Amino acid sequence: MRKSTRKRWSFNEREKIWWTLSRKLFGDKFVNINDFALENYIYFLDNVASRDELIAGLLELSPLADDALSVAENLTNQEFLKFKKILIKERRGQDTDMPEKFRTLILPERFISATLLADEFWVPLGAALVHIMRKEEKEKEKEKEKEKTH
Repeated sequence: MRKSTRKRWSFNEREKIWWTLSRKLFGDKFVNINDFALENYIYFLDNVASRDELIAGLLELSPLADDALSVAENLTNQEFLKFKKILIKERRGQDTDMPEKFRTLILPERFISATLLADEFWVPLGAALVHIMRKEEKEKEKEKEKEKTH
């Protein structure tokens, strides 16, 4: 098991660049983060062929799915293969005893609230994720300002 040599992104770093996702990994001709949909993530999980590809795709989503990235970085190749087998059974509607860490790969924590927000306002998942991250960043800045004044 080796850690990825590519770095994780901060949200502020991501905001400064044109944030697109790999066609090969996420399935659309062109996926801007604001157009990213849950279907793109499902395609990614269904078609990712190796632990390294899993990590590469999650790095493209960083920092939006860093909890899943942490899990992927700590998987062995055998655990990755086990994850893929369980995922296939899940997709077929079969009962599985999915380990907790695999659940994080299937649905990263931020995706849960973002999916609800996206559904409520009829926007893509990516737009909801970006909105949530912007709000979190503003809250962090406010906290820093409070700390400076006290």
